[in-house]
Amino acid sequence: MDEENLDIYKNEKIEEVLEEFQAENSVQIDQNKEAEQVLTVKKDFKKIEPTGMTKLVIKIFGGLVKNERQANCVLLVFTILSITVTVLLLFNDNKNMMTQEQRIQLQKMQQYQEIRNNN
Repeated sequence: MDEENLDIYKNEKIEEVLEEFQAENSVQIDQNKEAEQVLTVKKDFKKIEPTGMTKLVIKIFGGLVKNERQANCVLLVFTILSITVTVLLLFNDNKNMMTQEQRIQLQKMQQYQEIRNNN
């Protein structure tokens, strides 16, 4: 055997493999750092406190609403119900409104019935 092939520091194949190994490890280290950063961002994101209306709903409903997601669902249901009631009132109000002529006719009919009942 040749001494040159046995010397670890002079063997080209060993150096190539070593370079590949170092490159792969650096990629894994970068990926681990990115994963750690993502975890810290997620932890920081979870620490955000509910604000405004959400906090109010949690406070008002106490034991029924336990977290921000449930409070947002309550607000969504409230919004949908409010819009539905508003639309229904608007359309029903238009049907029940009398025109000026209809009111005059109704008053005349009531007066006529009063006169008729008095006689």
